[in-house]
Amino acid sequence: MRRIGSLSVFTLATAIAGNEARSQELRAVALDRESKKPVADVRVSLLSRKREELDSTRTAVDGTFTLRAKQAGKYFIQVRRDGSASEESDAIFLESGETRNDTLYVTPARLLQAVDVVIGREVFRIFGVTISSMSPRSLILPEAIDEVRASARTAADIVMQRGPPNLRVLGLGTGRMCYQIQGGDCARVYLNGQQMQTSTDIPAEELEAVAVISPRSALVALGVNTGAVMLWTRGMLKTAR
Repeated sequence: MRRIGSLSVFTLATAIAGNEARSQELRAVALDRESKKPVADVRVSLLSRKREELDSTRTAVDGTFTLRAKQAGKYFIQVRRDGSASEESDAIFLESGETRNDTLYVTPARLLQAVDVVIGREVFRIFGVTISSMSPRSLILPEAIDEVRASARTAADIVMQRGPPNLRVLGLGTGRMCYQIQGGDCARVYLNGQQMQTSTDIPAEELEAVAVISPRSALVALGVNTGAVMLWTRGMLKTAR
């Protein structure tokens, strides 16, 4: 993940709204870090400490956007072009009743890599498999996840809806899941590129992307025939620097 720089306050002052304000508000402009030109029509989201999406909008032609929080506290701003990996700001703090005016500097578009390219690099690193050789629906990208996120409770719910037809998800109790591919034993599960020691499920709002690795590919690379499920949470797809 290539991080966005801190929300800058040197160009725009922070203003505190009166007690009548019903929510905390961030009014900002997204600018290209290098050219300082407005970044239009990208999705910006307000994330909680747990990376839950609390509000979302798209930047206007002049790069401006407004996000609102129901409570004061610590937040992060995520930005993403359609089909690209997301970037995330450093933490910002909104005081009770505050309307904050600010500037968000975004990495130039040429440095934003497509999600499937980033996933492909990770899949090849671990399994030696190119994503072009994977079966349909083995990659679940952010846009597909967003379509069903609201109706899902956990990542497993999304994988069941959007994953390949030969994959089943079995509940093991106490929040643990078994991803079963082609009727075999429980698949290995990777979270943000690292193998999970337990099969604990994660909330649906945290999920960014998924790759389902076939038992055959896992057998060749790791000597296990269970297959694997790779999960990435928001902001954790590692883009090149």
